[in-house]
Amino acid sequence: MRRRPAISPGTGSCMPADWPRHLGLMALALCLGGLAACSSETPAESKPPVYVSSCEPCHGNGGGGAPVTGDKEEWAIRLAKGREAVYMLAIAGFEAPIDDEGRTTVMPAKGARNDLSDDEIKSLVDYMIEQSQ
Repeated sequence: MRRRPAISPGTGSCMPADWPRHLGLMALALCLGGLAACSSETPAESKPPVYVSSCEPCHGNGGGGAPVTGDKEEWAIRLAKGREAVYMLAIAGFEAPIDDEGRTTVMPAKGARNDLSDDEIKSLVDYMIEQSQ
């Protein structure tokens, strides 16, 4: 027998009551699923392969609220806190609200590439910053 999803109280919706929290995770899943198209103008041959496979799915089009590589304004906002702060967030990961509607952005620790060293992550961040100046 198939179970019906729980209805959120007072909404008449089949979405879970805490659906806004899951929105960021769904966006991340879409990004990591490779559904995003490349939007930067740099030919793929000159991009670091790890960037293409692991960073560009989100940072190529802003998926999940990620700053787009090449967007000077978005990266300037992040760099206002210092490059070390950007490194720390990329390495440790975070979840943060995007707006007042409860949507969130999610950066998984090391972009979900725990096989990479901290220095490799910093190098990828440096690449995105260089492309965004």
